[in-house]
Amino acid sequence: MKNLIPLSLMISVLLTACMKDSLIEPKPKTNSAKTSGTITAIINKQMMSQAVQVLINHIPLNEQDTGINMIPFSGSISWGDETVDNFIDSAEGAVLHGHMYQSPGIYTITINLDKPNGMSSFTIQSNPDQLLSLSGLENIPGNLLKYIVLQNTQLTTIDISANTSLTSLYLRNNNFSTTAVNNILIALDNSGVQAGPWGVPYIDISHQQPLAAPSGLGSTAKLNLIAKGWTVITD
Repeated sequence: MKNLIPLSLMISVLLTACMKDSLIEPKPKTNSAKTSGTITAIINKQMMSQAVQVLINHIPLNEQDTGINMIPFSGSISWGDETVDNFIDSAEGAVLHGHMYQSPGIYTITINLDKPNGMSSFTIQSNPDQLLSLSGLENIPGNLLKYIVLQNTQLTTIDISANTSLTSLYLRNNNFSTTAVNNILIALDNSGVQAGPWGVPYIDISHQQPLAAPSGLGSTAKLNLIAKGWTVITD
């Protein structure tokens, strides 16, 4: 007489097989590309006679960029006083918006980008008013943002560690400490950007208030950048 497999053992084997199948063949995860991003700036607005300006450039900054940034560009700028400017721009050109405030105060400017992968440069012009803080540059794909102008402000820190293709930074006359200066130089050094046919990579992080010369690893990063072909201006 043939040996019969106990029913309880058969059920246990079937359950184990089903569990193994579910573990062996998990549903693959997909990483979707980032399609939106937000940049937030806080402005201390005192001079009513001048507008705060936001400039977002998305034309190729050099011939090697052709075809990369040619993406229709749209989004909005909320100026922090219940005013919102929507923009829709063609693939060629720039977004430039200015805003006049009606009274002095601290305002939070929120820039929403529907397609941040089209942004190649970023500028906030608030002088003689003061840009107090800026966040969200990490929301821009790191291999596209190349050019930042944030001069004559009260910025104390800026995180560019996620932006690995920066080739021009104008950060003169801010309130960066030596530690902040070191972090910026180290982040640029780690990005690996070299001098190329489009021009010499450039950073001006001088005239900080108070003066803030790089030190330690920051000084080493400065020397490394110069060896790579950068022009580096510091206190």
